[in-house]
Amino acid sequence: MKMTLSSTLAFVCLLATAALASTKAFYVTDEAPSFQHLVRMKDLTPAPVGLYVQKCVSDANGVDDLATPTNWGWAATGNAFTNYLPPACFEYQVDTCRMGDDDAGVGFTSKPGQVSGSIGSSDATRRGWLRCFSATRITNSAYYGDTLGNTTERTLSSAADAYQWPSDPLITNINPAYLIPMTQPPPTQTVNGTVSGSVLVGPGNDVLPESVLLVEFRDQSGDTWEPLASMVQVDGSFAGLVSGPYPRVVYVRARVADVYTPRPGLPVSENYPVSVTPEPFAPLAILLALAAYRRRRT
Repeated sequence: MKMTLSSTLAFVCLLATAALASTKAFYVTDEAPSFQHLVRMKDLTPAPVGLYVQKCVSDANGVDDLATPTNWGWAATGNAFTNYLPPACFEYQVDTCRMGDDDAGVGFTSKPGQVSGSIGSSDATRRGWLRCFSATRITNSAYYGDTLGNTTERTLSSAADAYQWPSDPLITNINPAYLIPMTQPPPTQTVNGTVSGSVLVGPGNDVLPESVLLVEFRDQSGDTWEPLASMVQVDGSFAGLVSGPYPRVVYVRARVADVYTPRPGLPVSENYPVSVTPEPFAPLAILLALAAYRRRRT
């Protein structure tokens, strides 16, 4: 199975590589004589040097142009279809562009908020764009932002380079590929039916606020998620009762509520297994109650 998967992925990457022809430059800079912009974070400061920049390519004829990220991908190098994009889209030259890089050789100096990237395809009907993330890896980034506009200029033909963005690109969209961190995962076993833990939250440029999150659970053998009757608190903590019958093994996860995300159900945390049992003295209390009932009957 591993050999088959590896062969398939290698073929997909090879296919993408073989299909590439001439490239064009995409760049955001304030050094140009006009249309001067910088990529900015949520607090409007210039994006720090080193953040991940994905060189994205749409499907043919501009289908899935500027498509929101997915939460699955595999490539570490080369050119790869999917890679946190819809299946017919691809990332050009995976992990070769970072904020501050002059990947396209435009000639500017490295500094926050400034970046260039070369993007290419043999299909001149596809469109390219730069996708800027709030951290150094896609799955570690709470937010992303795209170089919007210029539909004609972003077409991967031999036309002029694409750089005339209508405004500063902002890294403020919630990233569906983000793996939400648990700062305190739920315990593997609880004896009172209550599940608790803590999620990373905050107001920063690379962390989600508690107001967009919810916590869910499902049976280990089931596939229906139920909300835990608890709000995520300002400090990221949560605690809620999992109903019986006990004992019960459940999975617990945090995710962004659908109203706040471009892809419902995403982003999510890992799933954490919890063995839920009643309070230690609950069975004894039941036995005592039954004994008292029988004495009354006799």
